[in-house]
Amino acid sequence: NPSDRSQFAIYPDYQYLYIMEGDDVANPMIVATYNDKFGVIDVNNKIVIPFEYSDIKRNYSWKLGKMFEVTKDDKNYYYIDSDNRSY
Repeated sequence: NPSDRSQFAIYPDYQYLYIMEGDDVANPMIVATYNDKFGVIDVNNKIVIPFEYSDIKRNYSWKLGKMFEVTKDDKNYYYIDSDNRSY
């Protein structure tokens, strides 16, 4: 029943959801957009990366290096880890 929100682990509050390919299939990282900003959540709807980025690339940077390729200005991309530390 779609109107019974108690059945959802991730509520349909997001504009976009993309499950990142990785080693942990039981607890994958999920790229999401909320209020036109990108962030990352887990399967329990816990925010891993805050919704402050204009884009997070959906490429192999997470699978290969456990990093997210992000930008705040749509021009300059850089890497962050799951603790939101930039590299």
